[in-house]
Amino acid sequence: MSLIDDFIQSGEKFLKICNSSDYSRFKAWEFCYNKFNDEKTTDVDELSLYIALYLANWGMYRNSFLLETNYKINNDIVKLIKEFQIKYQDDIKITSKEELERLLDKDEFFENIEKLGNDIEKTYKAILDKLNQNKENKKYKDGITDTLKTKIIMGSLGITPACDRFFLLAISEINKVEIKLGRKFNVKTIKSWHHYYYENYEQFETLRQKTNYPIMKVLDMCLWQYGSEIDE
Repeated sequence: MSLIDDFIQSGEKFLKICNSSDYSRFKAWEFCYNKFNDEKTTDVDELSLYIALYLANWGMYRNSFLLETNYKINNDIVKLIKEFQIKYQDDIKITSKEELERLLDKDEFFENIEKLGNDIEKTYKAILDKLNQNKENKKYKDGITDTLKTKIIMGSLGITPACDRFFLLAISEINKVEIKLGRKFNVKTIKSWHHYYYENYEQFETLRQKTNYPIMKVLDMCLWQYGSEIDE
């Protein structure tokens, strides 16, 4: 069995676990993503709450400044995401290999995904700096990592996998035997992940057709589940 077959098998397992219960924590992604992609939902406060709940379900509140703040810290983050979503609405949802091939030629799209992540980091840092100026407050730790930035982008737009430990373990396995995929969140890396999906489009699509997930969520869940299994 090839590595890509192992990934698809892991993705199948992820979906089975996710759909095994209405209360599965994995469904937190679906709730958040669907809310951001519901044209009727425009309230920033509501979307901020969904981001907070999703991040909490996916472990991003552990040892984080998020645990010391409430969901409203995401309000300006939501505004950044919605601006990106409006600007690139025709590029965000890929439904064919031809569309993905055209997207791979749009460097501006990938550059602005990186910029969105950087803007998320700057926005959080500005809030934390302001909070830390108040001597009556405890000092807020930074903790604005690639993992946090990509979790947020994945949860809202679904256009980049989340750079967490399990996903990166799977990337390391790919890099042992195949092409070199990036590990750090930047333009080159984001594009390499999309290109990997393109090179294995037919295999990943057999799985995606069973869901309404965007392509990068499919890549994310396959590699995340695989990484969690080899880490055991």
